[in-house]
Amino acid sequence: MATARVVSEHRALFDDRGVVLRFTAMSRPGAPMAASARVPEGRVPSCAARAVAHQLPGWIVQTEDFALAAAMIKAGARPVRHAFVMQRDLRHPIATTAVPRGLRAEPLDAARSVPEWRAVVPSWHAAYPPDHPDHFHGGEAEAVEALQQLVSGEELGPMHATSTLAIDADGTPVAGIIVTVTAFDPPWGGPWICDIWRDPRLRGSGVGPWLLASAQRRLREDGFVSLGLAVSVSNPARRSYESAGFRVVAETQTVQMGADAPVVTFPA
Repeated sequence: MATARVVSEHRALFDDRGVVLRFTAMSRPGAPMAASARVPEGRVPSCAARAVAHQLPGWIVQTEDFALAAAMIKAGARPVRHAFVMQRDLRHPIATTAVPRGLRAEPLDAARSVPEWRAVVPSWHAAYPPDHPDHFHGGEAEAVEALQQLVSGEELGPMHATSTLAIDADGTPVAGIIVTVTAFDPPWGGPWICDIWRDPRLRGSGVGPWLLASAQRRLREDGFVSLGLAVSVSNPARRSYESAGFRVVAETQTVQMGADAPVVTFPA
């Protein structure tokens, strides 16, 4: 059995009969990721799952093909995330929102120091408590690493200038949004909210709608026509995104191959 080869901008897995799986290779904290995995016409999910098990041990695999996901789980993969991909048409009207009382906006700089990132972690951790579908399994150091990876440009493209922290009167980051721009076409590419969060104590403050609307306006000013995100199926934040004009355009299943692989979590 051969190893993965590069096919155009994407990659493929081969078996003795040829291409058995196509995907886009990405990096994530803790494990590489095969995004948008799909089985070529004429091939079957069970063969693709066997190729993943042999050639991509420990990899995270994301797919819209639920038969492929089921076959990978049967081959030893662990379910990681069931999510909706949502998209907002920026050509439609965008709500006007005021800065919530007691908060100010601060541009998010990818070159923030580790101590500066540590100041962000408490609100980020609080936004995903243990009963949240996207709870982060890791301590402060792991959280800083995950956030640094998101803004580094290595995972989902370079961070856009609309990425923002909400700072309270004490100078503490209490909410934020990270927007990146990938090279692929929408809905999987273009501007993408790879994370948005707020301290639970700000519930009802309007900080979420403010961050979303501000990002949309800035992106539209820069000539973009859409904004995408992914949200776990069980995450109630989906209703907030729908209220902000986002619509479901795809449903995905993400698994990690290998029961002994380290657990990798996904922000909302």
